Amino acid sequence: MSFWNRERSLSDQMKKNKIERDKIRNAKEQAKVDRMNAQTRMREKNGGASVQLKFAEPVAPKEKAYKKGDRITASYNTSVFKPKLNGWRTESVNATLEAVSPKKFKVVSAKIEPAGSKRQQFNTSGIENREEGKTKLLSSLYNVKSVRKSQVKKK
Repeated sequence: MSFWNRERSLSDQMKKNKIERDKIRNAKEQAKVDRMNAQTRMREKNGGASVQLKFAEPVAPKEKAYKKGDRITASYNTSVFKPKLNGWRTESVNATLEAVSPKKFKVVSAKIEPAGSKRQQFNTSGIENREEGKTKLLSSLYNVKSVRKSQVKKK
């Protein structure tokens, strides 16, 4: 068998495999459509559409908007480069933040859970230092708690 004939026979086999996969996919889609049609017919026989009711939980009253200078404690996620893992990983940061506007906060102090090795502890302290002064949106924060004025330390 020459090279060209072998090449043609391989491409023919690939085309046949693709056609077979397409047939299987189309059969699955058609089965799904038939199942939906059968369910619709059953509902129509039984007197029409069924209605599902979901009762929502009562919504908590909206918290007051933060004013410039208000302090909160919150958590957020940040990306950290881990050389040993050769890539970026997500770390959770616990921080004290000060309101710059009703939805923006400036990081006053940040704390990351300590790592196992001394080298990683050095890395986390550097990350904590870089996080200070950054601006965060209220929507990216979780576990948000207001800090009372008496708990704020004066510099």
